Amino acid sequence: MLINNVGMSSQERFDERDVASIRRELGVNLLSPLVLTRLAIPLLRAAPDPRVITTVSLGGIMPLVLALIMLRGLPESPIFLARKGVANDRIAVLLAKAGGVFTGHFVPPPAIVGGGGVYAQPLTRSAIGLGIAFFAAMLALYACLSWIPVLLSGAGFPMAQAIRGAMVFNLCGVFASFAAAWAVPRLGSLATLLLVCAIALIATCGWAWSLHVPGASAAAILVGVGAAGAGIVALQVMLYGLAASVFPVDCRAAGIGYSASIGRIGAISSALGAGLVLGLPAGTALFFTMIGVAIIGTALGVALVDRHPPTRTMARMQAGMAKSDA
Repeated sequence: MLINNVGMSSQERFDERDVASIRRELGVNLLSPLVLTRLAIPLLRAAPDPRVITTVSLGGIMPLVLALIMLRGLPESPIFLARKGVANDRIAVLLAKAGGVFTGHFVPPPAIVGGGGVYAQPLTRSAIGLGIAFFAAMLALYACLSWIPVLLSGAGFPMAQAIRGAMVFNLCGVFASFAAAWAVPRLGSLATLLLVCAIALIATCGWAWSLHVPGASAAAILVGVGAAGAGIVALQVMLYGLAASVFPVDCRAAGIGYSASIGRIGAISSALGAGLVLGLPAGTALFFTMIGVAIIGTALGVALVDRHPPTRTMARMQAGMAKSDA
């Protein structure tokens, strides 16, 4: 058995590293396991059970660890379990943990899509709208994240400060996501998402304007970056919550998966598209135009969705009417 367990990293800033330092890191991390594996091939061939194990960064296994924790700790939907023929006592335990009471035989409600899949009626319009919204939102998000250092360094920022601009963009997006999550049950998902789209569009215009104003301070430019991040990052986070509400339990995982996959196409397209746009004359203005169009596309996709969850007040009213009818 051969175990490749070697690696190194440098704390030097990339723009200050010399070629020898870069070659040394590539030699240790990339070439040494390849060369050692090649040298060990004769011994491996002679072994009764040859194996090559190459270790990677601990960060690379974190998603697997989290997946195992979630598999063990997160409960399954009672409706899903009932449709799979799982015993009623397991469903009763799950409902008890959620504060409910269940006795007898659990009968799941009829499937909404009738076996037709994510894009069947009555989900067709919402599924298409979510695909458009995810594509446009991720295009805007990853275009910004990929090119913020370039935009800021072009505006005269030192490279270290330009790189921190991406951190400002992300952190403001995290805080805005909490605020949006608070607003959704009170204003509704449609109103909140359209409001966040408007904020993202106005903030992006302000950020673009600050880059073209002679003598604009670094603080003013970073305020524009943070405001744009607040809107654009929050949009992506909210779309996942909307997708979970739109798709019923019998196709929820598939619906979110399809929507996110379409979004990834937008993210991949942004890396190439934004680079090509920035290379054109007036590239910065065209870049921000592209981001603005993507935000408008997100708003149009959100507006196309016809299965937005009700506000908290509306849900209480519906529950009261259901009780009165009963």
